[in-house]
Amino acid sequence: MEQLEKYIDVKRLQDDITKIYLDSFQEFQEEDKEALRSEGFDDDYIKGRARDSAMRLSRDFVKYCHKSDTNILGNFNDITPDTERRFKVPLKEVLSQIESNQETEITKAFPGFAVEWFFLTFGTAGLAYNFKDEINERLYQIEKYKD
Repeated sequence: MEQLEKYIDVKRLQDDITKIYLDSFQEFQEEDKEALRSEGFDDDYIKGRARDSAMRLSRDFVKYCHKSDTNILGNFNDITPDTERRFKVPLKEVLSQIESNQETEITKAFPGFAVEWFFLTFGTAGLAYNFKDEINERLYQIEKYKD
């Protein structure tokens, strides 16, 4: 995780995803939440799922930053020009500084910028929708095997 932290603030991303997941869980009816909790779908489980999601998204973000073409079809955001606008240096220079373990204002600021950029680019709706879908699938399984 230490290497990922140089590119993106994994802890902050995890905290933000945890909030999204907990808020999504709270939207369900109380009896559904109790049924889920009795099956181990509690706050610790939710935090663990958020940690897993943050790690996966962080790894994907690092891979994305290293692509030769960072254009995202159907999205106006692109890490290459967005980084240059924010830091006044090309993304490749930022990556080079990170990879050579330079301690600069840019390398200190980039991980936080990356989290902001991620949510600006992709929003929170997809994370919430997918987690609610997971909850609904779990509720279906509980109901199906209840009797």
